[in-house]
Amino acid sequence: LKAAENEFVFIIEDNGIGRKESATKNKTSTGLGLKIVNAYIELFNNYNKEKIRQIINDLYDENNEACGTMVTIIIPRKYNCMI
Repeated sequence: LKAAENEFVFIIEDNGIGRKESATKNKTSTGLGLKIVNAYIELFNNYNKEKIRQIINDLYDENNEACGTMVTIIIPRKYNCMI
């Protein structure tokens, strides 16, 4: 967690095989987790002038091999979580 002047920045990083490789190996994944998170963000953003932002980056090592994923979620300090 990083607190900037006007926002909170959450960074979640893992050292897995990455989204692309996971998609080829995991044929049973529905992506439901991301869909739910995106739906919540969209719902709350409808009630706020300033919006939650989400950035998903695939991570690669020096050999350009996938080595994880980094998710950054940025929430404005004046964000209203009440709906």
